[in-house]
Amino acid sequence: MKQWFSTLTKKQLLALVAGICIAAIAMYVVLRDKTNTIEAELAPLPAVTVSNATTLASGNSISLVGSVRAFSEAAVTAERGGRITSVRTSLGNTVGAGQVLVTLENAAESAAVLQAEGAYDAAVAAAARSGISLNDAENNYQTTLASAVNLVRSSYVSAESAIKTNVDIFVGNADSQNPWLKIDGDSRAGELLDARIGIGAVLTSWHLRANSLTTTADVELELQQTSVDIGKVIVVLDKFISVLSQQKDSASYQASVAGLVAKRAELLGLQSNI
Repeated sequence: MKQWFSTLTKKQLLALVAGICIAAIAMYVVLRDKTNTIEAELAPLPAVTVSNATTLASGNSISLVGSVRAFSEAAVTAERGGRITSVRTSLGNTVGAGQVLVTLENAAESAAVLQAEGAYDAAVAAAARSGISLNDAENNYQTTLASAVNLVRSSYVSAESAIKTNVDIFVGNADSQNPWLKIDGDSRAGELLDARIGIGAVLTSWHLRANSLTTTADVELELQQTSVDIGKVIVVLDKFISVLSQQKDSASYQASVAGLVAKRAELLGLQSNI
């Protein structure tokens, strides 16, 4: 062996030493990677806990990341138009049946009741000053309520007359679900017939309420609804006034248009008194 080394040149010896060093380094790297792999395989896995809806329903809680959406939704609309003056709940709150969610402006409707209350208060004050009995003041209050009831009924009579007398002369079979138009409605024929069917339902409900209304009922609420119903009748009158004014022989409808306009003014006057 010694003789073999002695036969090597200096360059060959250097190459041999370098080869031995490289082999040693390679063996070290392989052994180190194998050791790391074994250690990684022996490392404990992270613990995972699985839960279900039944467990959570018993009162437990769990933290999740994501978005929540309601299982069911409902659209809430008002029966009458108006500016919203207050909102009494917030998004995500739980509400119950009959709970007031928003308040609509009702200044015009409340005016009549406030007027009645003012008359009552004035009567009570006058009674204190002049010795008039409280019974007389109560009678005055009841008289004011009776006037409000009469206003509801007279408003219905005027509205019904406007439709039955001034509108139905242009509508055949008006009180059915299949009316027909006696004038050239052009592209608005369907609009006019739908309006007549809709206002018929309004008048029917209005008639029942007006006939059963007494001074012991919620007169303020009925005055509010009466004002809304008058507005609906006026909308129908406006539609027919517009179409009649655009007829080819519009001159022959001048008297009818004038009648509709007069009824419209009458209803506006009643509405302003509510």
